[in-house]
Amino acid sequence: MGALPAGVARAQEPAAPAAQSTLPSWVPDWIAMGFGEEPQAEPQPPEPEPYFLNSTPSVPGGSQAQGMTTRVSRTVNKDGSSAVTAAGAVREWRGAEFGVDMALAARQGNAVPVQSAVTASQDGAGAAAWARAQIPGVANLTGWDKGSVDVRVDPVQEQGRLGTTFSREFAVTEGVKARVSDSYTVVSGSDGTQQWETGKSVSVDLQATGTSVSVGTGNRSGDASWQPSVSASQQIVGPLSVTTSVADNGDTLNKSITAGFRRTW
Repeated sequence: MGALPAGVARAQEPAAPAAQSTLPSWVPDWIAMGFGEEPQAEPQPPEPEPYFLNSTPSVPGGSQAQGMTTRVSRTVNKDGSSAVTAAGAVREWRGAEFGVDMALAARQGNAVPVQSAVTASQDGAGAAAWARAQIPGVANLTGWDKGSVDVRVDPVQEQGRLGTTFSREFAVTEGVKARVSDSYTVVSGSDGTQQWETGKSVSVDLQATGTSVSVGTGNRSGDASWQPSVSASQQIVGPLSVTTSVADNGDTLNKSITAGFRRTW
């Protein structure tokens, strides 16, 4: 473009039109006046993580499921058989626990039977499901500290058990605690028969040495006398412990030495 004559100014080019505000005319545009910031797009939530078995559980949004604890314990008998307990508890259900007791057969050639809490079938294996719930307000109504309702189903014996257990724990001296328990159970068989069982025990725990000694006695409907028992448990290292017990079943004495461990996570 050629030069303009002297004294004539160049006309200014029109500026680009400003962005029109979508706000009504009577609402001040605070952003144009220097207040505030441009609105940002809301962040989108992350994609849900996939749930894999035997891995850390996840829920939509990537947060981990909380409030579930599990424990597994195993006891090995002198005949080579073993008993395994797998249990779980939900923290929101205070004092409630559920699980399965399993009896694993010994290797062939070990013919010395050992009495177990789980009744085994002819092949030496068995399992029983159980659940336990705390009774609220026991300490306010009775002289016991804790009370629970216990349910157990044993398909090998074809029977179910429903009972209650009350316990009280107190300190004897520094590092020594004692626990007293009292239980009552009704056992129902598949043929419709029922019988009552009751048990009482006193245990003393020595926290400094990891030693626990328990003395108890039990009776059931039809028995003429009480059947005493005594056991001692010693913690070896970590979750590993050894337990020795002697129980009178009315005809003979049942003696056992077991080693076991317990893991909670």
